[in-house]
Amino acid sequence: MLENKKLIEKEKISAVIITLNEERNIARCLQSLQGVADEIIVVDSGSTDRTEEICKTFGVKFIYQKWMGDGPQKNFAVSQTTHKWALTIDADEVVSPKLADEIRALFAQDEEPLFAGYNIPFRLNFLKKNFKHGTEARQMHLRLYDKTRGEFTPVIAHTKRLVTGPVGTLKHEILHYSFFDIEHLLRKSNDYTTITAHSRFKAKKRPHKAWTGIDLVVRFFIYYFIRRNFLNGYPGFVWSVLSAYYSFVRNCKLIELQRTLPALMYHNITLNHSDCVDIRLETLEKQFADIKQKGYTPIWFKELLTYPATPLPDKPILITFDDGYQSNADYLFPLLEKYDFKASIALVPKYIGESSAWDEHPIPLMDADTLKSAPSHRIEYLIHSYAHINYRHSEPAAVEEDVQKAAHTLKTLGIDYTPVMVYPFGGFPRKKDEYRKFCEILKRNGIELGVRIGNRINKLPLNDRFHICRIDVTRKMKTNKWCKAI
Repeated sequence: MLENKKLIEKEKISAVIITLNEERNIARCLQSLQGVADEIIVVDSGSTDRTEEICKTFGVKFIYQKWMGDGPQKNFAVSQTTHKWALTIDADEVVSPKLADEIRALFAQDEEPLFAGYNIPFRLNFLKKNFKHGTEARQMHLRLYDKTRGEFTPVIAHTKRLVTGPVGTLKHEILHYSFFDIEHLLRKSNDYTTITAHSRFKAKKRPHKAWTGIDLVVRFFIYYFIRRNFLNGYPGFVWSVLSAYYSFVRNCKLIELQRTLPALMYHNITLNHSDCVDIRLETLEKQFADIKQKGYTPIWFKELLTYPATPLPDKPILITFDDGYQSNADYLFPLLEKYDFKASIALVPKYIGESSAWDEHPIPLMDADTLKSAPSHRIEYLIHSYAHINYRHSEPAAVEEDVQKAAHTLKTLGIDYTPVMVYPFGGFPRKKDEYRKFCEILKRNGIELGVRIGNRINKLPLNDRFHICRIDVTRKMKTNKWCKAI
């Protein structure tokens, strides 16, 4: 490990610690660094206990910095050092005497270390026992490194140091006194599970509810048997249980962060049944009352365009009507006023003011004047293709032409619309490559969201902005399916 070094001036080491209320740990940590570090930098994020007082008795450089997250905070701390080599250590960690001797020997000669950084083995101390078996007795972390050759990952919890160049490994360990007792472990776990749940949520990781219980059992089995914590006695058993519990709580919090977005699809409104896709006015009003009673707030697709930068209501729901039937003006507009709701109507520009040629019995559609006189605080318009064609069976050139004609017609008629494409018949290319090209066509022509049928409830944030699903609400929908839909 020590051969192949070039002769230079002896390197010095800066030890770096970030702290917050560490009076129970910091003295033990600083004592272990004596004779190892030529400089000790402590960056504190606002301790209210005796942390600063204790640090100053060891002659360290104590700096206040508001908490920026684990990675950014440690990068800031390293930037305050004056030596090329840094040893990053937490307040609840201790450099063992043998590791201290190993580091001193590594830097004793007037030669530069061969590696850009060194992994150091960690040994957990839990319930007053140093673990001698399992991964907790031999985890490796890159803690000693040339600071000019890397930095910490910019994450808010459990950051890692990345370096460019070869990495060596030291033989002796850092002792990790992570928790005073079980109560302390549970408090820290509560904080970290919240942080990691938010990080995973931003990374669009979505655990399945059914998996959380299975994962709890599987993780205990891994920690206790596969990782051999059964050899660490009672502390090993407790550690395995609580480690599995940590993952369970994190997953539960992650599921809690997930938000649903039901989207309802309606068509024509009638006073009596006439077609399977119709909805009776009486039924529609009962459903609106149910939506209101359950605490939903109807939103527009326009609001989705700026989400998550602009927050949505606690329980958002999309109410959509396809085709632009005249019955929407006759019955829907007054109903929206009555319930203080919003709705989105998908228009077929070629047939505005005419009848629905795609229905077995064509039904009158709203004309341009009716559309423009609609209450703008209640209604937004979307595109339902230009000529109500099925995109699933259309060539890319035909799709592009259709989208362009639809946008051009609405602009010519002076009808404002949100750049959302509602696919007629729920049709869109199913093959991966064809779907990708289809989405590119929509984007190229200013379309920002795509809507299908799907009969599934959406989860936020959306994984695919061109694959928003809706629940098809028809006169044949049974009560239990309606209840499940919302």
